[in-house]
Amino acid sequence: MSESPWFRLYPADYFAKTGRLTRSEHGAYLLLLLHYYSIGPLPNNDADLAALAKCSLKEWAGVKPRIWSYFREDHAVLRQDRCDIEIEHRNALIEQKKTAGSIGGKAKHALKHTPQHTPQHTGWRNPSKSEPESEYIPECDVPYTSHDQTEDEINSYLNDKTSASSKSGNGQWWKSNQGIEAKAAQLGIWPKPGEGWPQLKNRCFDEINQRKG
Repeated sequence: MSESPWFRLYPADYFAKTGRLTRSEHGAYLLLLLHYYSIGPLPNNDADLAALAKCSLKEWAGVKPRIWSYFREDHAVLRQDRCDIEIEHRNALIEQKKTAGSIGGKAKHALKHTPQHTPQHTGWRNPSKSEPESEYIPECDVPYTSHDQTEDEINSYLNDKTSASSKSGNGQWWKSNQGIEAKAAQLGIWPKPGEGWPQLKNRCFDEINQRKG
């Protein structure tokens, strides 16, 4: 049996070609179609066809003439072009899905076995380490406190950042990323995830203006 015994059935097409069939003929014909789509071409002998149509040989003899007109003899089997076209279409879809599933499975397997680098958050950045200017604030630059850091250590860090900014930029902290970071730390403002340096600088100005007001 086919691994996927389904088929497309368009009622309008079906009734357009079978409008003259009786109820008994419709029943026998549909049973034969189901066999065709599930197994393949029909056997070309009355005994087997009657069995597939769930009727006696006498009943089959009564419905055979009209049903027979929908098939063509091909040696030991009966074929129908529409059935063969639909089966070919169905099998092509099955192969496409198999190919897509195989490609997707290989991609997932490769991704699963590809080493992933996870940035390690080390806490406070070393203020003495020179780093290139960047539009966006790296995630590891976000200061945070932990149970291992005392209040004195935090204040020392903030003082170092503020001092470094004052010495390097004559108080114009907004001209460098390091100055912006130092001013933000001084004001108690921490970078938000995905926030850029311009946005952090603007928040510092807003905070300064609020405190002056």
